Amino acid sequence: GLLVALGYVADVNVLYCRDGVIPELNRATMENCKFYLNGINFASTYKSIRTGSGAAFFAYKSPVTAIGCDFRANSQLVGFGDSGGICEVYTSDAISVFTNCLWMGNRVVREYQGSNGDSTSGIVLVRDSQPIDIVNSTIAYNISATKKWSAGLSVSAGNVNVKNTIIWGNKTAGGSTPDVYKA
Repeated sequence: GLLVALGYVADVNVLYCRDGVIPELNRATMENCKFYLNGINFASTYKSIRTGSGAAFFAYKSPVTAIGCDFRANSQLVGFGDSGGICEVYTSDAISVFTNCLWMGNRVVREYQGSNGDSTSGIVLVRDSQPIDIVNSTIAYNISATKKWSAGLSVSAGNVNVKNTIIWGNKTAGGSTPDVYKA
């Protein structure tokens, strides 16, 4: 396994090869990896905080296989019109699979508190044309300050197959279903 902790560089996410993206690989595989305390650097000003795509990773045109991965206490700042979350999968050409993974105690913070909540976000954000499988996993006790999307699993495009998975106790700023949202 790999521990990725306290990952922060202005405008660059932790698991990124180009602007925070796992770029167009045949498959990104992670096994027993830990992603802790990545994203917002609370000692900095908002101007130096990463906005947009996932705080732990953003897989762009790359299917993901994650086995036994742990995502805790990561924070993502989402500006008006941005998308983001802790893990984001966007437009891959094959099925992505998350097995025995845990997302707990993560949060999505809004940069523009006065906006109408149109930012696309979620702790696990799927914007994919291929199915995503989440098996034997837990998405629990996460917080999102967005109003439209979920603090757990958010799906803006594509299908997600969830099996033997707990999605529970997530909280939003209000107005949306806290655990699962499908656009």
